[in-house]
Amino acid sequence: MKNLTFFLSFLLLWSYGVTAQPQRCGKDAKLNERLQENPELINIINKQNKEIANFTPLNKARAVVTIPVVVHVVYRTSNQNVSDAQIYSQINSLNEDYRRLNTDAINTPSGFSAVDTEIEFCLASVDPNGNPTTGITRTATTISEIGNTNSYYRTALGGKDIWNRDHYLNIWVCDLGQFYLGFAYTPNTAPSTYDGLVIDPRYFGTMGSAIAPYNRGRTATHEIGHWFNLEHLWGAGFGGCNSTDFVNDTPTQFEENYGCLNHPSPSCSNNGDMFMNYMDYSDDACMNAFTLGQKNRMITAIQLFRPLLLISNGCGTVGIQTNTLANSFDIYPTITNSNLTVNNLTNINYEYQIVNLLGQNQGPIKTIGDRQLLLNVSNLKPGVYFINFVANGKRTTRKFIKIAE
Repeated sequence: MKNLTFFLSFLLLWSYGVTAQPQRCGKDAKLNERLQENPELINIINKQNKEIANFTPLNKARAVVTIPVVVHVVYRTSNQNVSDAQIYSQINSLNEDYRRLNTDAINTPSGFSAVDTEIEFCLASVDPNGNPTTGITRTATTISEIGNTNSYYRTALGGKDIWNRDHYLNIWVCDLGQFYLGFAYTPNTAPSTYDGLVIDPRYFGTMGSAIAPYNRGRTATHEIGHWFNLEHLWGAGFGGCNSTDFVNDTPTQFEENYGCLNHPSPSCSNNGDMFMNYMDYSDDACMNAFTLGQKNRMITAIQLFRPLLLISNGCGTVGIQTNTLANSFDIYPTITNSNLTVNNLTNINYEYQIVNLLGQNQGPIKTIGDRQLLLNVSNLKPGVYFINFVANGKRTTRKFIKIAE
């Protein structure tokens, strides 16, 4: 059982030098950089952990969450310009790991929780402008180790601009030199211009430039876990037996594990560290599980902090663009127990529909041409909802919260 004491501080004030081997994960070091730029982030992190602890995820009824992915290949050498096949191998590996379809799932010791997270990934078929896409961009650069600079996410500086992080998981595959295998930011800790996963081509996918012992795609599995707000098993900063990852069914462990251990390998008076968990540092061949608690934390983080992913058209049909329906319109009140008003809509015919956090329709699609809508939402259960408006092949979305009467 984990102690759900919330972060009072982050013990991340160390520096990483260039070593013979890159660090397994750069998440903590990158977060430390952000904290030094903006110390108030610690309050955001504390608040989010409290929100997650007090939030009951919506009953998904086994509705699988599909995350649209865009892979930005930023390369200086031909070996860094990973093939489409290598990219497909990574998406396949993510789906196997997150849906617990991995062939090594049988290697999880029976005493540990191990589940299908009901999260899966698809390469985007629709870009942010509503045009067809392969979900892959390629950018030649002259910058060495561009992933360690602020250029990787800037087209003007030799990298590639982010696609809207609210609707896509952005993965930059680029040179990280000898610093990290990869890194990602937990929700609301990075600006919208670079909130995604950065990974070196040597540790991406299961073929091509991928090298052992990190050639089974699990660096991305691990880092995307951070993007969904998972911590390392040993908690924040330096770890220790008094630290926590905020998940009840992962054993408290003293520090990270490397290589391939034999179970049980105990620390902190547990019955064995869960070194085969994707959020430890074991070799790819020895990782094979997420727990039920980790699944619930990820699903909650999506619903609370990355909710627009649930209604993204990134893997949908060309012709529905994420764009403004009119120059301006608003809804009020955004928190209501019965009625809300939509003002300043276009005067052409448009469709609208209310959906919940899981993208499930809460009534039929309606077509209307009024410039003002008066909506009675008293029949909805308390929770977060979105109104999708579509006109002339363009879509925009507004969020509101239904509270109990």
